[in-house]
Amino acid sequence: MGQHTGQRRQSAAAAALVGLVALVALAAVGLHSTSATAASSNTQKANSGSLTIGSIVDVTSLDPAKSTIGYPDWQLYSYVYDRLVTQGQNLDIQPDLATSWKILPSKTLPNKIWVFNIRKGVHFSNGRELTVGDVVGSLRRLVDPNNVNTAARYIGPVASVVASGKWQVKITLETPNGALLAALAHPDASILPMKEWVAGTFDPKTQLLGTGPFKVVSHIPKESWTFKRNPYYWRKGFPKADTLTEKIIGDDAARIAALRDGSIDATWFDNPDAVSLLKGVPNVKTHVMDTTNFNYLGVNARSSIFSDPRLRQALELALNRKQLIDTAFAGVGRPSAAISPGYGVCNPNAMPNSTQNVQRARSLVAAAGATGKSVTISAPSYDSTLLPIAQVLQQQLNAIGLKVSVVPISLGDLVSKIYNAKSVNFDLVVNWFTGLGDPAMVLRNWIGSVAGYDKLWLAPNQPLLRSILKTSLTEPGSARDKLMFKTCQLIAADASIIPLSTRGEVIAYRSDRVNPILQKTEGYSQPLQRNIWQFAPR
Repeated sequence: MGQHTGQRRQSAAAAALVGLVALVALAAVGLHSTSATAASSNTQKANSGSLTIGSIVDVTSLDPAKSTIGYPDWQLYSYVYDRLVTQGQNLDIQPDLATSWKILPSKTLPNKIWVFNIRKGVHFSNGRELTVGDVVGSLRRLVDPNNVNTAARYIGPVASVVASGKWQVKITLETPNGALLAALAHPDASILPMKEWVAGTFDPKTQLLGTGPFKVVSHIPKESWTFKRNPYYWRKGFPKADTLTEKIIGDDAARIAALRDGSIDATWFDNPDAVSLLKGVPNVKTHVMDTTNFNYLGVNARSSIFSDPRLRQALELALNRKQLIDTAFAGVGRPSAAISPGYGVCNPNAMPNSTQNVQRARSLVAAAGATGKSVTISAPSYDSTLLPIAQVLQQQLNAIGLKVSVVPISLGDLVSKIYNAKSVNFDLVVNWFTGLGDPAMVLRNWIGSVAGYDKLWLAPNQPLLRSILKTSLTEPGSARDKLMFKTCQLIAADASIIPLSTRGEVIAYRSDRVNPILQKTEGYSQPLQRNIWQFAPR
């Protein structure tokens, strides 16, 4: 089953580990009632009809401050909640609940004090007006060390979050963070109704109540969600649909059949074969959306033969990324460096060892005394694309003198034996990263002390760590881009996480039923949901 995932960590003190999704669903969900007062003028007679989306797996956490899985939780939050900022077609930061923002000049706290002006006239779906207290309380709760979530990891250490005016919020960071805005655009950074939370009338663990385009009507675990338009939604005339239904259909073939018979209006696929499988189906169109997500080869550089840097270099030189893309992804995708090519920062062709050189790789393997050594590639079974990747890599690494076998592993074993183990015993693993909303965010995965999940198998490289840390803490601009490029080069020269190729999302929809607004590039694994309020039923 092809499954979409973000970053996760399962230990209590951990932040987020990328590329996993739990195959579990909540047993029940609390539905927050809407007040009986008349709906705002937002609701227009022109808005009508329903949308039915086919999803892959049910949610794992209703609470954004406690979500460590990623998709599909992020998808759900976009239906119901808003954030301070959001991202546009090209990952550019755009206003959401904040109308504007700035960094305050300070000699003692340079580039650490951010002020956000909060949008007036926004209401939760129960009719109550959003206040600065909701924003302050939500952000404080988000970064509370007792709450483990992905967004807090990327926001970084926060000194304080306070109201600096009736409609103004001030965030003071402990260290500068050039990726702060992208982190605040993260779905986990959703703004909740803190007045109700304090009063005990709203529990984010079991209820959903936001200022977003829809409100929850019902949930049948592992089967479906039903949403109705939020009558108080602040974007006038939106959402375009009266009703949104999400059907949980994990099997690709079943979702294709649902598109064919019209029981769903739109869906997406991790498997690029969906493009050819849907070709010629009446009224069904496909679109490949670029994402910042990319596949990688994880290398145990501590307790396997790849502790020898010559063998890590041999791995890089053995790779033919174009062959990998053509064979495993039907030509859908692009070679990737440590920063996805969607950001335009790290040209994968300009990286060290980017050109395949089998002869040189064989020489390095021989020099390390590893010719004929047995090596295993672990291929997690939760994602249907990972086994084909491993099989292509098997052929390429056999060609340089290694004896490679591919071993499918379960999601549980991936977590317990590789990502969350007290000791690791593997050679290589294939998986993928969510590229997220800013390059500095994904680079943190190469810092074991920050990412955590890979600290037992990352190759020690202090200059690399210092470079990455400096990159992630530098303000955006041309200087940061140059430093990031150098960081990508360091990673390509010798790393335990070898980037392979991007992962495009195949969007499929009924052109006779829906007029979708699609992102050009998506960073948070929400191929259909980020602009769901704009989708118009025909």
